[in-house]
Amino acid sequence: MLNFHKWTNEDGEVLILRRIPQDRTTYNGFVWKSGVGTTVECPDWNDSPTCGNGLHGWVWGFGLGDGCDYDIIGDIWLVIGCKPEDVIAISNSAKCKFKQGIIRLEGSFQDAINTVKDGMKLCIQDSSKNKIEIEKENDKQAQSGSYSQQAQSGNYSQQAQSGNHSQQAQSGDDSQQAQSGDDSQQAQSGNYSQQAQSGNYSRQAQSGNYSQQAQSGDDSQQAQSGDDSQQAQSGDDSQQAQSGNYSRQAQSGNYSQQAQSGDDSRQESVGKDCCCAAAAKNCKIKVGERGAFALAYYTEEEGWRFLTGKVGENGIKPYVWYEIADGKIVEATE
Repeated sequence: MLNFHKWTNEDGEVLILRRIPQDRTTYNGFVWKSGVGTTVECPDWNDSPTCGNGLHGWVWGFGLGDGCDYDIIGDIWLVIGCKPEDVIAISNSAKCKFKQGIIRLEGSFQDAINTVKDGMKLCIQDSSKNKIEIEKENDKQAQSGSYSQQAQSGNYSQQAQSGNHSQQAQSGDDSQQAQSGDDSQQAQSGNYSQQAQSGNYSRQAQSGNYSQQAQSGDDSQQAQSGDDSQQAQSGDDSQQAQSGNYSRQAQSGNYSQQAQSGDDSRQESVGKDCCCAAAAKNCKIKVGERGAFALAYYTEEEGWRFLTGKVGENGIKPYVWYEIADGKIVEATE
């Protein structure tokens, strides 16, 4: 069984990734305490597998972004250590909720991802040792071994795989994939699907509306097509390509690259020496120190044009959202 929300590290804890705004206030006015080692507890806890009556997050980083918008730079990122009996998986969601836990890390997105990624990898490896169960629908696969391959078709299906040079291919709505191993590959087609991957030089390709990808590993690549989709990636020299309206990309890592086609999309690339390009209407872009970007815009008189920005030139600042208005690059209105 792929009970990631019950898998614990050597300290007997489930680690949960969580973002909070700068004022530390979340749903129902709950105020998160500060400081590593501090205990946080839900005041109105119940153990039903539904949203509410609990503190929420993404267990081991799986399902990053599901059910919650985030700002990779503006938010505070937490890693919470919990006892497995205090963690409940939320039905039909990648999120979990927990009764109480201890703040193990408070810092940047990069720090938080680095804290949970080793556990994510070991969690997948342990899950892959379980017996393979294959059914036509609602099926699960677990596999361990270098150069291994998986192919699966079926809605609500799940795959977990550990092994270098491995490959996964999956078709089915609401499906999930988790993979650990260098040089690995994932391909997935299906609405509302999710992918989580840890490993250097790895690749992900996904097609489906409202889908999500989370990846950690240097020199990794992501390609995604689908409206309202999300990508989150941590790793130096990584690359992301995305097509889909209203989609979002968030990336932390030096020298990374992002390319996106889709109206009203948003891109964040906040490592040093990163670059972004958005080839669609009404897009917004944010880059980090020494970053550069290109934004497209369209007029009836001239058709398509690109404007470029470089941090440190013409008033362009790092970690600030930009868009095009009246044919000029301006600070974006949120």
